[in-house]
Amino acid sequence: MERKCKECGRILTKGSSIVKFKWRGVEVRTLKGTDLCSEHAVKECQERLSQLVDNRYFEIGLSHVFINWKSFVNIYKQSDETIINSIIEGLNELMIFSFTPENGWAIVEWNGTILNPKYKGDFMYFVRKKDVIDYARVKLKNYRHRWGVENIKTYIGDSEVLGV
Repeated sequence: MERKCKECGRILTKGSSIVKFKWRGVEVRTLKGTDLCSEHAVKECQERLSQLVDNRYFEIGLSHVFINWKSFVNIYKQSDETIINSIIEGLNELMIFSFTPENGWAIVEWNGTILNPKYKGDFMYFVRKKDVIDYARVKLKNYRHRWGVENIKTYIGDSEVLGV
């Protein structure tokens, strides 16, 4: 059975894939699910990001994303999970966060515990060094345990290790 875009009826030839585009001068990536064509996946992403910008969760400047990490930390502590997940999804699409640890930045406690924000139970990794430092300065200013920031150069997932 042919799959069609739920918005325009165009026949879809691939399953899920990542679509990259520029929005307000900033590189964006979004997941094109199995029910949307690339054009409508981009449109849906742009609408979602516009709503987040309108709510002032972050700002878009000339080719740059500005995040008020103090505000983010407060929202993360006090808001419901739906709002937090929406913001994290937007920051992932704007390539501030990544689901994959490889080449990402993590805040790590002396005992190895990761202190990065979570999305639906999974850690998010910072793409830019500046963001992980700015976030850590706000979030962990009075943290009692020793911690540091590290760049994860190589990450080998369990399926690769186990040969699955």
